[in-house]
Amino acid sequence: MKIKTETVRVLISFGPREEVAPRVLSRSIWERGSPPVSITLVRLSQLEGVFSRKRDAMLRCEQRGGTPER
Repeated sequence: MKIKTETVRVLISFGPREEVAPRVLSRSIWERGSPPVSITLVRLSQLEGVFSRKRDAMLRCEQRGGTPER
């Protein structure tokens, strides 16, 4: 009996300052994933008008060049 394996769909969104991290994550998923995986990289600029979220100053560490201050 053959086991049906469904493809796992992964969407990774990233901002203009995050060029390397989504590619590292994608590669890690490809190398370590066991079921078939479909990975789509989406720039946040592609989601304008479709998706928005309230910005939290504690999560914006890239502006300070380090971890968020507490």
